[in-house]
Amino acid sequence: MFKPKGQLFMLIFHLSELELVVSYRPYVSNFKYLGHIIMDKLTDDGDIRREIRCMFTRCNMLRRRFHNCSMSVKLVLFKSFCLCFYNIASWNKLRIGAMNKFRSCYTKCVKMFLGFPKYYSVTKILLLTGLPSFDTLTLFCLLSSF
Repeated sequence: MFKPKGQLFMLIFHLSELELVVSYRPYVSNFKYLGHIIMDKLTDDGDIRREIRCMFTRCNMLRRRFHNCSMSVKLVLFKSFCLCFYNIASWNKLRIGAMNKFRSCYTKCVKMFLGFPKYYSVTKILLLTGLPSFDTLTLFCLLSSF
């Protein structure tokens, strides 16, 4: 349960906790519902941070287990495990800074897992591998929700 916004106008009532039946429920700034993090500011920054952590975790797990595989096997693994953004269609209040961090995460994971140098051209990597760009991927996910 989030704190009410009109808290300044309520001088008589104390809004620390809400009593439901016998137990008290404290106010929280965010909570997870069906895998999606809902924040009290109604932005999707918390869920974007969760998706970034999950993508780095999946990429590191794949890199650790399949670092000796061929490029074609790595591409199939990357497409299967790292490009699954099932809840991105529910994002509606996106901040540019959070999306830039997510874009950076995507390019770092592509370079790290496929074994390209840090300063190698992202455009060249995407052309060589046939992977979609971050903007294409997110636009497809966002448009497929309509």
